[in-house]
Amino acid sequence: LEKELLEVAKNGFAIVHGEFEIGLTAVAAPIFNHAGTVIAAISISGPAFRFVPEDHPGLIDGLREAGLTISAKMGYRPR
Repeated sequence: LEKELLEVAKNGFAIVHGEFEIGLTAVAAPIFNHAGTVIAAISISGPAFRFVPEDHPGLIDGLREAGLTISAKMGYRPR
């Protein structure tokens, strides 16, 4: 778990393929408060057959952008 959390922190997103529920895929990105602390996440999930690998970059980019937009409205400013 610790290794996975470090990877998520480095990449700025998390993706799971069936780890919690067989046949379910989810992608998530962090939401930061004004102090830069992760306080929430924004995610999308659905049946794994709808999450084809070719779509992952667009989904990840969209979620990261949405997370940063929400974070900015909460006072977060990237360093």
